[in-house]
Amino acid sequence: MTVAQPESLFGLQFPSDPQLSPDGSQVAYVLTRIEEDKTAKDKVEGKTEADADWPKPRYRSQIMLGSAGAPRTLTTGKGRDTAPRWSPDGQSLAFLSDRDDKTQLYLLPLGGGEAKSLTGAARFPQGVSAAQWSPDGTTLAFLAPEGKADDRDERGEARVITRLNYRANGADFLPETPDALWRMDVVSGEITRWFAPPQPIGDVVWWPDGRGVLYVSSSSEEAEALWQQDVYELPLSGEPKKLTEWASPIGSLAPHPDAVRFVAETRLSSQRNDTDSHLYLFTPLGETYTATRLDGHDFPAGNWVAGDLHVGSSPEQP
Repeated sequence: MTVAQPESLFGLQFPSDPQLSPDGSQVAYVLTRIEEDKTAKDKVEGKTEADADWPKPRYRSQIMLGSAGAPRTLTTGKGRDTAPRWSPDGQSLAFLSDRDDKTQLYLLPLGGGEAKSLTGAARFPQGVSAAQWSPDGTTLAFLAPEGKADDRDERGEARVITRLNYRANGADFLPETPDALWRMDVVSGEITRWFAPPQPIGDVVWWPDGRGVLYVSSSSEEAEALWQQDVYELPLSGEPKKLTEWASPIGSLAPHPDAVRFVAETRLSSQRNDTDSHLYLFTPLGETYTATRLDGHDFPAGNWVAGDLHVGSSPEQP
């Protein structure tokens, strides 16, 4: 019997975030591994020479393509390639990569050719996230902060905390301004700021008819601190509209094909945060939406991975 050692981690690979092609014949997914980065040397003063030369483990990930045959590697590199998203015509994949430091948006033609950078550090020095195709394939929506990163720590400046949510595990100090929602014309490359939310946006997904997006957010800073979320609709032009009065954590937002209803993973606002979440169908009723629970089991719905390994991400939609 082979006994697991710390070095055994380097032999593990973790698939995550599977995304079916529009015709259902292929699946794009993220494959993550852990490698020793022999170029990363710890130069902290006071370390011994042996400590300084010790290689550091680093997560690496690439986009893979699976079908009836053996999986094919679509991206390679020293960084982390994540979040593959199929274009509606199935001819290309949008994905995120930190190959040039901060995470940016790339487009890979599946018929051949190299990945093309769609965003860059000049416009988005803090990186981008949550890219989603419009149903007609002409537009990519994504989240990104504006301006340069906060460097007060590097400059030795003090922080005056005035917000309830100011720091998070794994993210350190949170930005004082929530990420804006942006829209890119895929053909021309033109990028416009679509919406600057007062509170952070969670899930964001297009309506099937392309008239705009649904997104999850909170009505106030206090509501955000209490994990009280609702679903909003943002049209292509105009102001957002609050669709629900739910006041509870909402995830895995998925619109119905009728472009009226939607499904989400959530729990009743009267239930505590340690209560299991379930799938609910939201249907319009007057000025707001009513919800009907879809599952009947006694365990939580959704995509769950527990552990300390940063192996990837689960699909955003069920």
